[in-house]
Amino acid sequence: IIVATLKGCEQLVKKKYEHFGSIKIATKYPNIAKKYFDSKGMQVEIIKLYGSIELAPVLGVSDEILDITATGKTLKENNLVEMENVMVSTTRFISNIVSYRYKFEMINEIIKRIRGTL
Repeated sequence: IIVATLKGCEQLVKKKYEHFGSIKIATKYPNIAKKYFDSKGMQVEIIKLYGSIELAPVLGVSDEILDITATGKTLKENNLVEMENVMVSTTRFISNIVSYRYKFEMINEIIKRIRGTL
């Protein structure tokens, strides 16, 4: 999970925060955003959005975004630059023993498909 803003606007956002004491953050994860910015002692307005969060700074809805990124491709496509790394997250696939034994082939097919996308 990262914080990003429009490329070339990094200093502008910093100055806006210094002048007004607050900036707008668009995210699907308002609780994580609140906890993160509270820990930094920063006052922010959190805007909960669904869908294409990366469009918020482009459309002027927010100054920065807090979102999940894997490769950074979507950030580059929307002229965004990573400002801070908030946390690293990983995915786990969990199956109980009984289901694994009875649905072995189906579960292994799902695992193969997941690995194929990584």
